[in-house]
Amino acid sequence: MTYVIYTEVNSLRESAVTNSTKGINNQRFIEMANTQKKPITRSREDYLRVIYELFRLNKAIRTSDIAERLGVTRASVSGMMTKLKNCGLIDKEKYGWISLTEDGYKLAEQIKSKYDIIVLFLVDVLGENKATAKKDACNIEHAISQETAERINDHLNSLLSIKEDYYAQR
Repeated sequence: MTYVIYTEVNSLRESAVTNSTKGINNQRFIEMANTQKKPITRSREDYLRVIYELFRLNKAIRTSDIAERLGVTRASVSGMMTKLKNCGLIDKEKYGWISLTEDGYKLAEQIKSKYDIIVLFLVDVLGENKATAKKDACNIEHAISQETAERINDHLNSLLSIKEDYYAQR
């Protein structure tokens, strides 16, 4: 799904949220993690989102790439990769590339979608600058439920519809 937000008359600003949170069952992933006694923590979500972002850049993912993005040491990344691998969310051989499993990809895609929706809301609805919005979205994404993310998404779609109708009548 792509949102097109009119930021001023005759000017379009496109912000892509490639996958809506609609239809993704967050509970399934939490149940999957809980059956393996590995809850999805805030930190694990951050790592999964970064791995997903690097994957979407068609980049071979290394621990040093993740460490750089998150501002942590490679040793910290290595420890988290072991945890994510034990949860069945990533594949990684010792000193090898990192990739998401099917479940890891689905969960990371959902986390990234929620993050993108929050950034879009903060920037395009509240007028926050993008750098601050990204920082705030990283905190907010962990605190809101899937249902709240879907309501924000619905609200953004509603605003888009109103703005499209307004500009279509001009």
